Amino acid sequence: MMVEYMRSTYRAAVKKWRFETLQKLRFFLSASPEVKLTCHFRRSLGAILGLTVLFFALADGNAQSGGATGTIVGTVVDSSGAMVVGAKVTMTEAATNVAREAATS
Repeated sequence: MMVEYMRSTYRAAVKKWRFETLQKLRFFLSASPEVKLTCHFRRSLGAILGLTVLFFALADGNAQSGGATGTIVGTVVDSSGAMVVGAKVTMTEAATNVAREAATS
């Protein structure tokens, strides 16, 4: 009988302690909006970082440069060997037969 009384008293004390602790925790969480803001910020930051990684993983590498690029270097001269400024030069890609015109500088 005494043991049962002690167990019930102990259980009641533990329940009371749990209830009071929970109440203090609820008060702390409701009294400090920083805790909620921090949790929301972490969740948002994780989502933003995840979407950024996904975007760059799926992005096409050629889309950044617009395709293959190159540079042609040379000098356009006339029959006397003098440089010609503003001469029209046509470049043709052999594989696709696409031509592009440009003027020298």
